[in-house]
Amino acid sequence: MCREAISARMDNEDMPAEEALTNSHLLSCANCRAWERATTHQMRTLRIREVVATPDLTQHILRAAKQDLAPATAVGGERWRWLLGVVALAQLTLGLGQLLGVSTHGHT
Repeated sequence: MCREAISARMDNEDMPAEEALTNSHLLSCANCRAWERATTHQMRTLRIREVVATPDLTQHILRAAKQDLAPATAVGGERWRWLLGVVALAQLTLGLGQLLGVSTHGHT
């Protein structure tokens, strides 16, 4: 039960036993203290490791993104902007109508 409580405490989970009982047991049990030390060391070893060097691909990614976007904006880009403007105007008109209390459903 003590090891489960120690493990839960390390993982910030609800402990199966009161923390005071676990601490009291750790004071009297050398095996559980050794297990806690070993587990804490293993956990830190797994969480804290040296960063592996990776190549800087920023320029390559930005060039690829620019190439992918160029055809979309060149072909029909202006038409899509106008269409988006029409949709925005329709949304604005409907929103203003609702704010001013104008019925759009034919009901009075």
